[in-house]
This record gives sequence, structure tokens and C-alpha cells, in this order.
Amino acid sequence: MSTPVKYSLIGCAVFVIAIVGVFVLVGPKEVLSSILFSLSNDTEFAPGFSQDEFDKIKIGDPESAVISAVGKPISEYKSEAYTKIAFAGAPNPEFRKEGIVRGDVDYTTFTFSTDGTLKSAHGQKFISRTGGGMSNIEITFQMGDAQNFLGIKNSEIEALKKTGATQAVIEAKYGKPAEFFESTVVRGLIYSRSPSSDNYHQRKIGLDEAGNVAKIVNKRYWD
Repeated sequence: MSTPVKYSLIGCAVFVIAIVGVFVLVGPKEVLSSILFSLSNDTEFAPGFSQDEFDKIKIGDPESAVISAVGKPISEYKSEAYTKIAFAGAPNPEFRKEGIVRGDVDYTTFTFSTDGTLKSAHGQKFISRTGGGMSNIEITFQMGDAQNFLGIKNSEIEALKKTGATQAVIEAKYGKPAEFFESTVVRGLIYSRSPSSDNYHQRKIGLDEAGNVAKIVNKRYWD
């Protein structure tokens, strides 16, 4: 009569060991984040979409291969190719992948059009981070005139844009940037969305002028 209890206890022990193993391998924050996301995400994929096939898509693949693998997208978007440089208070390797500065850091970014002239400049000043845990963190940044790593005023930015400043001009004036990013995407295929504008699994393919894959977005989007 004790056999079922014995196997039940063994099963519980194996389950607990498995959970502990996952926590050790990927970290408690990632596990909790995944659980929270699975409970709150609202994702609608394109008809015929397959995650397994999407994972096989590679940079450089032609658009025809993408359509053959995962079907037609939900929608498309147009974009412009550009280059972007960042001056920041700390190394930011993620910028090289996405063109976005992450972390508690002061920064100034400059974006250049395909003709090499300055299109825009942005930045922020990091003020403080308080709290802890998964949902009690409060991060304070300051944005506005001269509120960036280089302390550049809006009037200076407008003057640089007006004179058609190039990356070489910016580097001559402010020094060598910390990071560089280039986007060759001119058109995008969207394979997922959130009908209620909530968290969702984001799946997008960016295509260059030749119609080949230049960017693959395969991540969780937190609204």
C-alpha cells in the first residue's frame, strides 16, 4: 500500500530537482520573467507561421526563402537605411546589435542618413535607480536641452544638422564614439502582434535593398 506514496515522493523530488536545475542554469530572474510573460502575453501570429521554421532563417536569405518558410506576414513596413554612433559613460555592446543604448548610463547618439549627413541626435542623463526585485525597480533619467553625455544643446544639434555635418565632423568635434551601428533595412515583414497592445512574442524580418534578410527580431516584447 505504500508504493504509490513512494513513487509520488520520488516524482516530487525529481520535479524539485528539475526546477532547481533550471534556476541554476538560466538564473532566477530569467525564470520568473518567463513565468510572468507566459501569464500576461497576448500574441497573434501570421497564418501558417512556424517558430521552428522561423528559427532556421539566416541573415542573407532571400525574401522568397522567408515566405516559403513561414508564409506571408501579417503586415509590412518601410524604413530607411542609416548609421548611428554613440558616446556613452560605459561600454554598451548591445548598441552594436540593435542601435539602442541600454543600462543605467549617460549617452549621446548621432544618426546619419544614407548620404552621410546628420539626421538626428538624442541623449539622456542617468539620475538614479531605486528598489529591487522584478517589479519594484524605479529608474530615473533626465532628458532635455544639454541633458546628455556630451552636454550638447538643442541649438548645437540644429546647427550641425543645418550644415550637413558628417560622422567625420562629429568625431573631429567630440572625439571617437564608444559604439557604432549600421542598419541596411529598408522594408520589414511583421509576423506577430498583440491585438490588445499587451506583451507579446515579437517576430519580424528586416530586408535590405536587394530583398535579402538584414535583421531578424525574435524576442519577447514587454509593453
